[in-house]
Parts: sequence; C-alpha cells; structure tokens
Amino acid sequence: EQAIVDMLIPRAQSHIDAQLRDSDALDSKALGVLGVTAATIALMVAVRHDVHRTWWIPTAALGVAGLLFLAAVWPRTFDVGPDPRKFYEAMAARTRLDASRQMLAELLAAIDRNNRRVPDKNRLFKAGFALVIPALVGCLAAGVAG
Repeated sequence: EQAIVDMLIPRAQSHIDAQLRDSDALDSKALGVLGVTAATIALMVAVRHDVHRTWWIPTAALGVAGLLFLAAVWPRTFDVGPDPRKFYEAMAARTRLDASRQMLAELLAAIDRNNRRVPDKNRLFKAGFALVIPALVGCLAAGVAG
C-alpha cells in the first residue's frame, strides 16, 4: 500500500500544478482579448461621428464582453494542498503510511475543490468570446456603413 500511495502523491500534486497552469493560461488569453476589446471600444468612441449611428450597439456588446473577461480573470483562490508546516506538526508522530494516506487524501480534496472553481472561469471566458466576435463584426459593419 505504501508503494501505491507513494506513486499517487506526486501524480496528485502534478494535477494541482496543471490546474494552476491552466488557470493562468486562461487568464492570459482573457487579458489579451480584453486588451483588443478595450482598444476597439476606444477606437469606436473616437470615430463615433464618422461611422454609422448604430456604432454604440456593437460597442456596448464589446463592453459586456469586456466585463465577462474581467470576471473570468478576477482573482480566485485555488487550493494547493496542505500547509507543509501544519501537516508536519500534525503528522510527525504518525507512521509513514498514515502520513502518506493523509497527504494523498488532502491533495485529492484540493483537486476536487479546484475542479469546482475552474468551470466558472471557463464559462465566463467562453461567453465573453462568443460575444466579442459578433461585436467586432458589428463594429466593422458600422465603420463600413458610415
């Protein structure tokens, strides 16, 4: 049993690290698209007298998309597993197998808690991206029609 637990602990820690990397990658994507969105809003406001009078519709849609991207990157706390000092203090007098079992249990619980947080970020990003594409097309149409 010790050998199995010893194999699973690094795997669980690796899974948590992957969750954190995926979250950071999504933040980077959302911030990049947010930058394009903000620049397009600024451009549309600057040229509003030279484009079609409906310029504000796709620009407002970009604003909503921007809010969705901001919500996606809003700081969230992810669980990285047990605090090493507290874990050591609690488990120092226990057997290696007991400590390993407890470590694995806490890492698996952290993975489960993080799995509940990640879908919200993904949904917000996807909703923002689904809105930004037609809004950009609308901005282009307002510019051409103007």
